[in-house]
Amino acid sequence: MDFLRPPIVLCLALVFSMPLLSAENDRPQTVNPALIYWQAFSLMGELSRDESKTLNELLNHRGVFDTTKSTAILATHNNALKRFRKATTSTSECDWGLTYEDGPFLPLPHVTKLQMLCRLGLLKSKQLFSEQNTAEAIDWLFCVHHAARHCGAGDLIIPILGQFTIEQLIMHVAAAHVLDWNESTRVEYLSRWNSLPPLHTVSSSVKGELQYIDWLENFWMEHDKNTLQPELIEALTNRGNAEEMTAEEKAATEDKVTKCTPENIKKWFQEIRELYLKMQSAMNKPWREGNAELIALQSEDSVENNLMLRLSTPTPFHKVNDISFKTATYQTMLKAALEHGSLLDESNIKTYADSFSGSPLTLKKSPDYSLTISTDLNAFTGAGKKIELRLGVSKNK
Repeated sequence: MDFLRPPIVLCLALVFSMPLLSAENDRPQTVNPALIYWQAFSLMGELSRDESKTLNELLNHRGVFDTTKSTAILATHNNALKRFRKATTSTSECDWGLTYEDGPFLPLPHVTKLQMLCRLGLLKSKQLFSEQNTAEAIDWLFCVHHAARHCGAGDLIIPILGQFTIEQLIMHVAAAHVLDWNESTRVEYLSRWNSLPPLHTVSSSVKGELQYIDWLENFWMEHDKNTLQPELIEALTNRGNAEEMTAEEKAATEDKVTKCTPENIKKWFQEIRELYLKMQSAMNKPWREGNAELIALQSEDSVENNLMLRLSTPTPFHKVNDISFKTATYQTMLKAALEHGSLLDESNIKTYADSFSGSPLTLKKSPDYSLTISTDLNAFTGAGKKIELRLGVSKNK
């Protein structure tokens, strides 16, 4: 029976090594996190329409949490969330392997997939909060904090927008519970939060957008303008189709096409690069100053007679920049709640300012929520909206 010994020894070794394997699983990883995220994506699969609807309802609901529904969703995606959590512990740079040379055909499937995993991670956190497991719930919040920063890697506007969306969701989930945390928990959260890598800035996306401009210039330089004349005519007019234009409009547009010489194309794209660098500089300024510059730079007459500017469909950086400042304002609001907890009041909230105008934040009590921190943007953005962060769980639901 000696031939049975190796399997028995092997089984015993595996059994006794399980705690070590579990501990190893919790250690920070040094692998490119993008590789582990893709493992999570393959395990996640597609959420059904009903699952997506329920997930949204659970994340948005501020009353008594329905653990029955959340457990059903989380059980389906448990293995994906395990890989997701492992990816967020990586200390390596997140490299999604983006092929910038593909220009507008560069696929970015990881953005929506990672956003969905982050939403599932926040659902996990909310369930743990409902079970009074605060420490583990906060750990999941920080998994999502790290994932947000990984999402924004790559110096492109779409991933960076995804990053801001995720970070704002974290603020709302944390705000629902922060008033219940004792001082040591709040201090620890602040410490961990301050040690996070910074979010990717909107200005950093200019690097990636300029690579798209390079692709576009090469495209127009490599193709004969006569071959592309129908596309040029449609792109250089406000009409959706050249067939819809009058004879006068078509003649005027064809005159523009004749100006699309190699010399002019190179000149126009160099002007666009200079324009993007000016916008990058504006995005690094305070909102009041930078926003006015961005709007002026992106006006139709910012680069006079540059026919390639319309074809490049420049990103509305002033709108994207607003999302960045909105996220920063949410962060300030949560920071105020973390620093004061239940002692936050109408007086000490005024020591915190929004990121747009530098105006003091306000605090009010509401019948549905314990407290609401807000800032009124009507006076200087024209958006007609307030930024509000509601603290506490609804008492009426």
